[in-house]
Parts: sequence; C-alpha cells; structure tokens
Amino acid sequence: MEGRGRSAVRAPPAALQQLAKQHQVCWEVWPLRHVDPSSGMRAVGYQLELLGTHHEPAHTPGPGCDECVHVYDALRQIAEWILPKQERDSVYRVAVFDHAMRFSPRRGFRKDVELVVSIQHRIGLTDPVDACEIRCLREMEDSLHAVGARKQHW
Repeated sequence: MEGRGRSAVRAPPAALQQLAKQHQVCWEVWPLRHVDPSSGMRAVGYQLELLGTHHEPAHTPGPGCDECVHVYDALRQIAEWILPKQERDSVYRVAVFDHAMRFSPRRGFRKDVELVVSIQHRIGLTDPVDACEIRCLREMEDSLHAVGARKQHW
C-alpha cells in the first residue's frame, strides 16, 4: 500500500488558512509508546496535537465554553483536511473533545484548545513505527504548513 516518493501537498482552502491564522493554530508531535516486558519501551506510532486559541471571544473563555467549541470546530476542520484520504497500512483517530484548556510556556501560557490525532498501525498496534507512519506524519505536517499552522508556537 505504500506509494513511492513524497506526494505533493494540495492547496488548502482559503477558509482553512483563515481559521489557522485566526486561531493561531500550532502543532506538536509526541511518540505513542508501548512497553513490552521482554524488549522494553518502543515507539509504536505518533500523537499529533493541534492547538488553537480563541479569536476575539465574546466573553472570557473557560474550559468547555462556547468559545472553546468554536476553536475545536476549527481544529476539526483542519484535521479532516490533513488526514490522508487513501487507505494505508496506518490508521488515524481523532480524539473526542475533552472540554479542557491547555496552558504551555512554549505558547506564552495562552488558553489553548487541543485536538489529538493518533497515527498507528492498522494491524499490529504494538509493532514499532515503520515507513508508513513516518510518511503519514510528514504528509500531515506538510499539510499543516500549507494551511499556515506553525510547529510548536505561533
């Protein structure tokens, strides 16, 4: 199922670029790990976190408020656009909205809403990261660049 070479990033819709700019969308990547009693800890996939902040809120945002829902909806639209469309050996899961706010020194402790995408093997969830997961993550990051999101901080 793996194709050869890197595919070109398609042009993002202007509306998504506007959402990325308004909500100052950033992303971070973390390894998903599995602990095997015989071989120890190993990376088995990735967790791609999309983070956005409130754009001109009508009231002071609080965890799970209507303003947070607007940010999450924007992140969801971006996430749906960056996910690979063809079936591959890996699978992508978008976590449900947890109604929490995140505060990171990396982004000046701004009030962030988070959307998490997991990238894992379709079969063999405890197998080590392979070329498919790496390729999918790179394509998603390329698409995030194209939409105007920034890695780690705005």
